[in-house]
Amino acid sequence: MGAAGRARVLAATLVLSATCAAARAQVAADVEIQTDARYRGVSLTAGRPAIGVSLAYDQRSGFYGGLSGVAGDFDGANPHALSYVAYVGYAARIDAESAWDVGISNSGSII
Repeated sequence: MGAAGRARVLAATLVLSATCAAARAQVAADVEIQTDARYRGVSLTAGRPAIGVSLAYDQRSGFYGGLSGVAGDFDGANPHALSYVAYVGYAARIDAESAWDVGISNSGSII
């Protein structure tokens, strides 16, 4: 992309940024490939690759939640779910320097 193309992209970004409303919530997603899935130092995949997926949601009101999981081939046959984490909670500011947070999580693995 030439200088003119970069200038157009920058101008479009600035215009869109100026016209956007304040965020009311945030959603994040992540997919990763691991060379070896480990839990507390123990390989869950016998050195084989694994895939991890995460999804998180944060609401402006303070509510948040998310899921995360890893799947891989640990026995040389078919991929299986290896571990997961699920969580929900609520966080709020007390003042400019302090906040409180309450939440619950559940996690598991094949080990």
